[in-house]
Amino acid sequence: MTHRNRTEKPAILTLLLAILHGAAGLSILVISSWFIAISAIAPLGFNYVIPAVVIRALALLRIASGYASMWVGHNDLLYRISGVRLLVFSQLTNAHSGSHAYSTEALAHHTEEVASMWIAWIAPLSSVLILFVSVCVGASTFGLPGAPILWVGFVGWLFIMSWQGVRSLKGAGHYAASTTHFREQTTAFFDTSAIWHLKKNDSITSGQSPRYQLKNVPSAKQVWRDNLTQQASAHSAAWVFQGVAYCLLIGGLLATSSVFYTPLAIVVPMVLLASPDWASSAFHAVTRVSQWQHSRNALNALSTVPYDNLNNVGFNQQLQCEHLKPLERRSASVSAVVQRQGITLLQGASGSGKSSLLQAIVGLIPSTGRRIVDGVPLPQGLIEGWRYVEQSPTVLSATIKQNLDPAGLGVTEQKMDECLRALGLDSLLPLETWVGKAGRHLSGGESKRLVLARAILSSPSLLCVDEPFEGLDAESQQRVCTLLKRVSATTPIVVASHVVPAALCRVDCISLDPVPQAVRQQCTKVQALSRGQVEKR
Repeated sequence: MTHRNRTEKPAILTLLLAILHGAAGLSILVISSWFIAISAIAPLGFNYVIPAVVIRALALLRIASGYASMWVGHNDLLYRISGVRLLVFSQLTNAHSGSHAYSTEALAHHTEEVASMWIAWIAPLSSVLILFVSVCVGASTFGLPGAPILWVGFVGWLFIMSWQGVRSLKGAGHYAASTTHFREQTTAFFDTSAIWHLKKNDSITSGQSPRYQLKNVPSAKQVWRDNLTQQASAHSAAWVFQGVAYCLLIGGLLATSSVFYTPLAIVVPMVLLASPDWASSAFHAVTRVSQWQHSRNALNALSTVPYDNLNNVGFNQQLQCEHLKPLERRSASVSAVVQRQGITLLQGASGSGKSSLLQAIVGLIPSTGRRIVDGVPLPQGLIEGWRYVEQSPTVLSATIKQNLDPAGLGVTEQKMDECLRALGLDSLLPLETWVGKAGRHLSGGESKRLVLARAILSSPSLLCVDEPFEGLDAESQQRVCTLLKRVSATTPIVVASHVVPAALCRVDCISLDPVPQAVRQQCTKVQALSRGQVEKR
C-alpha cells in the first residue's frame, strides 16, 4: 500500500460516512413528514408498520454512520497531524527560524489546521452540497410541489456561503496575527520569569497576606475576541439563511395552487423548516476553510536558516571552551572545562549569559573562541547529538508518546515509562494520553520535566539543560537531580541554573558571577571566571 493510498482511503471513507449520516437524517425528515401527512387521510387498510420500521432503521443508520465517521475521521486526523509535523520537523532539523514564537505557532496550530481539512471542512461542505443538490434534483424529478422553491433556496445558500467565505478570510488573518503576537509576548514574558520579583506591585489587604500582581502580563483577550468574531460571523450567516428559508416557506404557503394540498406537499416545507439543522454546518466549515488556507500559507512561508552541521562528536576526556563568547550577545568570554562524566553546573545571576553560553557550546548560535574536544579544535556549527533543552519548553498537542519521540527514533515504550516515572510524571501515563490543545493541560513544571525526558531519551552525546529546577517543588527538584546524576554516569551534562537544589551536590561549577557560599560548598571544583582561576575542594 502506497503512502498516498494510506492517506486518502480513510479520508474518503470519512467523507462517505458523513454523506451517509446526512442522507439518513434528511431521509428520516422526509419520510416522517410524509408519514404524518398520509396518516391523516390513510384508509383503514393502510400499513403503518413499514414506514415506522424504515424510520427506525434510518435512525440506527444515522447513529452508526455518525459515530463511524467521527472514529475514522479522528484516526485519520492523528495520522495526518504526525505526517505534517514530521515535514515541519524535517524543515527545522539542523536549522532555526527567525521567530521562536512563529515556529511554535506552526507546530502547535498550523499543523493541526492543515491536517484536519477532511474532518473540519471537506466532509461537512461536501455532504451538505451533495444533499442539497440531491434534494433539489429529486424534487424536480418526482414533481414534488414546491420544487422550484428548493432551487431558489439552493441559490440563496450558495450566495450566503460566498459572502461568508469573504468575511471569514479576513477574520482568519486577524485571528492568526493576534495569536502569533500573543505567543511572542508570552515567550518574552516567561523568558524573564527569573526577575518577576523585580516587576511586582504589592497590593495588601488588611488582615490578609500580601497579594502580588505582575506588570504587563500578556493577555489573550484579543485572541478570544477574534475567535468569537469568526464564530459570530458563521452564526450570522446561518441566521440569514434560516431567514431566507422561512421567507420561501411563507411564500410557498401563500400559493393557491391545488397541488399544495396533497400529502407530498409537506415534504418541501419540512425540508425548509429543518434547513438550519442539516445545512448550517456548512457555514462553520467555511470558517475552517479560511483558517486552513491561512495556515497552509503560513507553513509554506516558514523560513529557516540552516546550521553548519557537524557529525556527532563524543569525547573520551573533556570538552574545553577557550575564550568562548556568543556573537551579538551581552556575554563575557568563557574559558572552562567540561569533564567526560558527571554534571557541570553553570551558575550565574539572571542576564549573566548562561543560556547564550549553552547555545554557543552546542553550536546553535555563532561564537568566537574555540571548542576543543580531547585536544582537537572543532569548527563552527551545530554538533549532531549535542542537545540543548531550552528554558521555555515546547509541548506538542499530541500524545505523550509522540511528545517523547517526535522524530520517530524508535524509543521503546519501556524506556519512556521508566523515564516518566523517574521524573515523577506517573500521572501522565498511559503513553496515549493526549496533552495540549483539546487534551490534558500540563503545568509549567510538568512541561519542563516532559521536555527533559524527551532530551534524555534521544541518547545525546552532550546534554545542556537550561534552568531545569525553576518552578519545581522540592520533591520534583530531587527527582530531576537523581535522574541527571544517573544519566551523567555515561553522558556529560551541563546545567545552567540560578536555583541550586541541595540534592545537586558533588558537581563541578562554572561561575559567571561571584559564587555564593552555599553553592561553593556543593561543588568539588569551582571555575570562577570572574577571577580567572580554578578553586578545588
